Amino acid sequence: MNQTTEPADGMSPDGTPDGMRPSKTQSFEETLEATTTYLEGLPTGVEIESAVENVQAWQQELHRLGRPELNEIADHLGSFIKYLTNPEPDGKAIGRSMVHLGEMTMKAANGAEPEIGTKIKVLGNWLKKSGESM
Repeated sequence: MNQTTEPADGMSPDGTPDGMRPSKTQSFEETLEATTTYLEGLPTGVEIESAVENVQAWQQELHRLGRPELNEIADHLGSFIKYLTNPEPDGKAIGRSMVHLGEMTMKAANGAEPEIGTKIKVLGNWLKKSGESM
C-alpha cells in the first residue's frame, strides 16, 4: 500500500512554515514577518536543502525588487549558498557570511519604510548574532 504523508497544518511539503518564502500571494512584509518569526524560533539544525531553497527564493525576490543595495545582498546570498552546499562545510566561513549578510541587511533597512525597516533590522540582527555564534 502506498502511503503519502501530508505536511502538518501551516507547513510546506518540505517542512518549512507556510508563508516563509516570497510569493506572489502575500506581501513582502508578510513574508518577512513569517521568515523572522520562523528563524527566531528555530532550534539548532535545519535541513540544508530546505535552507538553500529559502535562500534562493529570497535571492530571486531581492533581485526582482531591483534596488542596488538589495541586489548586493542577493549576490552575497549566492555566495552563502555555496558555503552551505560545500561537501565539507566550513562553519567559520558560514558564520562570517551570516555576519556580513546581517550587517548588509541592517544597513538596507535604513532606507525602508519604518514599519518594514524595523522587521528587516530584526532579521539582520538575527543573521549577525547567529553568525557570530558559529
